[in-house]
Amino acid sequence: MGQNSLKILVVDDSEEIRELVTFFLQANMECEIVTANSSRKALEIFKKDPTFNLIVSDLHMPDGHGIDLVRYFDKNDSQMPIVILSGEATNKFPELKTRKHLTWIAKPFSDDELIAAVQSQIGDYAAANKGTAQIEMGAYIPVKLDLLRMIRKVQTPLFIKINNSKFIKMTPEESIFNQDQYQKFKHKGVEYLYIESFQTEKFICEFRKNTLSQEAWKQASANEAQGFINLNIDLMRNISNQLGWREELLKLAQENIQRVLHLVSQEKQLNLLVQKFLHIEKFGFADHCTLSALVATALAEKLGVGTPENFRLLTFAALFHDMTLSDEQYDNKSKFIKNIRRGEHLHLKDAKEVFAHSAKAAAMVKNWDFCPSGVDIVIMNHHELADGTGFPMGRQAEQLDLLSVIFIVAEEFAQFGIDASGMPTVERYIHATKDKHGKNPFKEVYKILIDSVAKKMVA
Repeated sequence: MGQNSLKILVVDDSEEIRELVTFFLQANMECEIVTANSSRKALEIFKKDPTFNLIVSDLHMPDGHGIDLVRYFDKNDSQMPIVILSGEATNKFPELKTRKHLTWIAKPFSDDELIAAVQSQIGDYAAANKGTAQIEMGAYIPVKLDLLRMIRKVQTPLFIKINNSKFIKMTPEESIFNQDQYQKFKHKGVEYLYIESFQTEKFICEFRKNTLSQEAWKQASANEAQGFINLNIDLMRNISNQLGWREELLKLAQENIQRVLHLVSQEKQLNLLVQKFLHIEKFGFADHCTLSALVATALAEKLGVGTPENFRLLTFAALFHDMTLSDEQYDNKSKFIKNIRRGEHLHLKDAKEVFAHSAKAAAMVKNWDFCPSGVDIVIMNHHELADGTGFPMGRQAEQLDLLSVIFIVAEEFAQFGIDASGMPTVERYIHATKDKHGKNPFKEVYKILIDSVAKKMVA
């Protein structure tokens, strides 16, 4: 580090947040970062080395509260700049409102919010210390191996540092940083790999979405989200009972839907989507979305990919996949899809909008930090078919990932249930879809659904 680089103490009980803050800071300024997982540990570190220029801390932590840090510095060094990161309300702590050298940021936060807060506090510190804190960005940004393993999918080349002026490229433009690679570099004593600074935004896109979406999900606790929207539970239970699914699956789907809608309600630009769920029209848009979430949740569990992350991803996809359609376009979607199949959509405005709605919705969720990474892929693919005759990309079955196929089949069955006024029969569904899903992974997913229906019918 340079002689005038900043020394920052980052305090948070979440490893993901510590890594996220560290990377954001090192990607934007020359600085040395030391981390602590509690305020107690942070104070131990600071008392041994009081040379830090800035404290960035969570507020609520299991082993000591962040307010303890503020009170310590108020007593011993009132000039110490502090940035507080928290989902708690500041009105509980008057010190946060009156302290001069303090900025509070609500969790979940963006990189821009964090950097702006740090810049503001650095400015105060630099003025008080005759400009010794200088902001500077190098040509290469260090990335911890633990962070790379956490991200796993890396969208930019990774470099290894030979000396301050020489870096060697180790991976291609896109790569998977798996456990084997992690162990290989660890064995060589490597702690950091590097990315080119101009690739920073591209690199952090996946990490930011993964970390911030997880943090947002934690903030939207089940208790807080419960009852936010009056879901049509009777319809969901009817379909669940017809398929013989456990009550726990219905409750899980319901909880995840509520939590997604609670998160959506916090975003002004997504208010239109929330409005579509406020007044449920029986067998309309909201029912289609919630049934899609339920069926996708059940299929994921039965196919052995029922992780909390996948349930969350599929629920977001279910609620967002048709979000850019107008009410009229949604109500007449089947007709417009027929126009698309016949190639007539280029001359029909609404059919053209239906053709484009997958890409439009995918772009919206990709640009929303608090939506999990990968939702955009599932939404983009939700009108593709096994034989390549779907849209908008015309992808073949082998070009589609399993989660996309799970959602395609779930959305199709949900729509079939809506068209049948909530009472689909196995015979009608098989007759309508038997020739569509002959290739894997469609065949595998379709069989799980048909077996569920068939077993219930026998019972």
